[in-house]
Amino acid sequence: MSWLWLIPAFLAGLVLGITLVIAGAANSMEGY
Repeated sequence: MSWLWLIPAFLAGLVLGITLVIAGAANSMEGY
């Protein structure tokens, strides 16, 4: 069951990626 760690790792990466995209979009909207 070595594939079990892929699930939380994938979810964490997905959340981090979405957060970075939202932060980047917010910064571009503010003029930065």
